[in-house]
Amino acid sequence: MSEALTLLEDDDVAVRMPRTGYVAGHLIITARSDAMILEELDEAVLTKMYTLANRLGGVLFEALECDGTNLLIQNGVAAGQIDEAVILHVIPRWEEDGLDLSWDSTEADETMLNQVLDRLEYAQNDDENRRVQPSREDETGSVDVESDDPDVVDGSDNYYAKQFKRGLE
Repeated sequence: MSEALTLLEDDDVAVRMPRTGYVAGHLIITARSDAMILEELDEAVLTKMYTLANRLGGVLFEALECDGTNLLIQNGVAAGQIDEAVILHVIPRWEEDGLDLSWDSTEADETMLNQVLDRLEYAQNDDENRRVQPSREDETGSVDVESDDPDVVDGSDNYYAKQFKRGLE
């Protein structure tokens, strides 16, 4: 990331204003964790990021008299992510500011929509039906999973298992 002015930071997040932002007043909220994509981020940190984005959006409206804001997360290389961190951009917008974040939409046919819907429902049901066998619960209520059964997913290095376990907490 290019040089930026730090507005605030704590153990979870940092809010900065890049010197080379999309427009003047562009703010970035960066998670200060090892998470590289949104799905790896702790839910409490994600909540904090969006709460900050909401508050900062109000500040931008008041201080800069902008007409709107865009919130942007480039999640993964295919989405344009270049930093190895989860970053939430808060971008002030004015009518005719020259920034074009629009795209051409295409209409999917009914068959394609139904195929996507089926895949999403399958993935959701698959997560709900995974077998997770707790071996013990620690003093915080966290569950450790230990099993030699190949069908039991512990989530230590599996993205989907991590997301599933996250839903159990």
